[in-house]
Amino acid sequence: MSERESMSTPFQGWLGPQAQYQAESFGIDYPLMREDADKRTEYVTSMLNAAFLELAEAQTETPWKPWMTGNRAEVWTENRGRFIGEVVDVLFFLANALCAVDCTDVELSRAYNAKMLVNEQRQVSGYGYGDGSKCAQCTRALDEPGAEPVLNGEGEPTFCSEACRLESDRLNRETLRGIGLSDARIDAIANTKRTTL
Repeated sequence: MSERESMSTPFQGWLGPQAQYQAESFGIDYPLMREDADKRTEYVTSMLNAAFLELAEAQTETPWKPWMTGNRAEVWTENRGRFIGEVVDVLFFLANALCAVDCTDVELSRAYNAKMLVNEQRQVSGYGYGDGSKCAQCTRALDEPGAEPVLNGEGEPTFCSEACRLESDRLNRETLRGIGLSDARIDAIANTKRTTL
């Protein structure tokens, strides 16, 4: 366990009680749902939709309108509690979605802390869009926890995983076949410079 992981477990005791509450109050059967991808997908989708709506409700409690002429400090003073309440609602729905995929407090804390380290490193390194820091196929950040970057011919990370590199090759081959190139010609192009595919 890293120093950061041992310092901070922000989600300790959050998901277990939430899963128990959902099971007791609403009959949600997370173990069964984990075995049925369609039910899990439907449930997670509804939880994320609810979280989006609650997040929009949180936004309405802020003085977000650029054209607002009133006193923003007064709006924050008046609406702060409602804003926090709406964000708590978001957290409940996110917890439900996490429970559906069998995420634990420990797993969530580790993922959170790993991402925090990535974010800190990004600030140091000047991470930004268009700087080659995203997968050429899926646009996932190449420095995300769990990414296994594949290097191109120049030794630069190009894909977040071998699976994305293979999918990119497949799609490029399909496109090149569509304009009439033979597999032999496509192979010749790929061998000349992989990043041109």
